[in-house]
Order: sequence, then structure tokens, then C-alpha cells
Amino acid sequence: MNAKQKLVSPPEGGGTILDKESYETLLAMFKSREEANKLMAQVMLTQCNVKESIYWIWKLSRNVYVQDMVNLRTKLGRKFRDDSNLFWLCSTSGKSFVSWLKKKGWLTPWIWAQFKDEIRRGYEAGFKNEYFDVVITLKPEYEVYNIDPQQLKLIEDGK
Repeated sequence: MNAKQKLVSPPEGGGTILDKESYETLLAMFKSREEANKLMAQVMLTQCNVKESIYWIWKLSRNVYVQDMVNLRTKLGRKFRDDSNLFWLCSTSGKSFVSWLKKKGWLTPWIWAQFKDEIRRGYEAGFKNEYFDVVITLKPEYEVYNIDPQQLKLIEDGK
């Protein structure tokens, strides 16, 4: 690893992984009027594992001014922006987000469960008409993400 990679690489172990609690903390920090809170939140984001935290980054980007989430004057800030595709992420729909995650190989059963019903409802609304009944079924390649709700609860609880 050269010196430049050391400057922009996340800490050993891949960085921290965001969860609901850290999301709520970061949200409060970004919505704070104090500049020090926003700067600390930016530092926390640059130290996180983007792949494992992408759902919470997406959700955060939809609830705060995205320019506040990253300090583009630092290498770590620009790396975080690029790794997370932040400026695209903030304006993308759940359906597009899931499609992007699948292409990157980052889609997990837990993330799929967050969006499955929303995506299905969107397609059902588009197919309603007075002439035909349309049945929507899950494609086989997405069955691997469709796990039992009890297992999902264990994943969410971190067990």
C-alpha cells in the first residue's frame, strides 16, 4: 500500500458499520445548528464502511442537505462521496437504489425487505386496469433475498 492509499483508506477492519442508532445520531448532528456537530458527523461518515452502511447512507442523504454530509476539501470526503455515489444516491428512488445495489453485489436480504413491498405496490399501481387481472410474482433471482421474517428480525437485531 502506497502513501496515497493510506491517506484515503478506511481504518483497519473496513471502518464502522452504521445502524439505526448511529443513523439517528448522525441525523441529529446534521440537523444541529452547531457547525462542530456537522463537522464531527462528516468525520464519522468518512470512517464508515460504505458497502455495509449503504442503506443508512441512502436514508441519511434523503433527510439532510447532501452538501453538509461531506467535506469535499478533504481526500477522505471526496473518497466517501465517490465510494457511496452520494450525489446520485440522494435523489434516487428506492427501486433504482435496489437495482444499483444488485448490480454492485451489495444487495442483502435485510435491504431487500425494506423495499420489497414499496416496489411491488409501485408495479401493481401501474398495471391496474378494467380489462385484465395482473399477477405479480417475484423473479427467481430475487428469491435468495426473500427470507423468513423471523430470520430478518435476527439480522436486524445483530444476532
